[in-house]
Amino acid sequence: MRYNTRIKFAIITNEYISGSGAISKTTMITASIAPGVITEDFHCNWTTNYGSLGIEQHSQNILEGARVRMKYVKQIVDAMRSRDQLFIYKEGIKDEAHTFILNSSVDDIKENHKELEFQVKRWVHK
Repeated sequence: MRYNTRIKFAIITNEYISGSGAISKTTMITASIAPGVITEDFHCNWTTNYGSLGIEQHSQNILEGARVRMKYVKQIVDAMRSRDQLFIYKEGIKDEAHTFILNSSVDDIKENHKELEFQVKRWVHK
């Protein structure tokens, strides 16, 4: 399988600071991909949902649903299983048109720690 779409992940946390109120903090997920090489860019197979699944999701107000498969990265699995909000930036672009959120739980395929699969949907600012 070819991993030809670049993505980035960001954890969004909210903190209360006395006198200032609540602030949002964005932390990019990084991982070591080789000795001495740390990156925040990951590559995946991005398949947009279409046909009956796309129509069903559109009726549920899910815009641009997609299935994502990528190599296993522990930091990403941990972030997906936490309670923090996680943004996925398609092509690494941090604008509303390229920002997605999880639409399913993460699947460590066959529990082999080799490949991940999850569903995403486009994030819409409210």
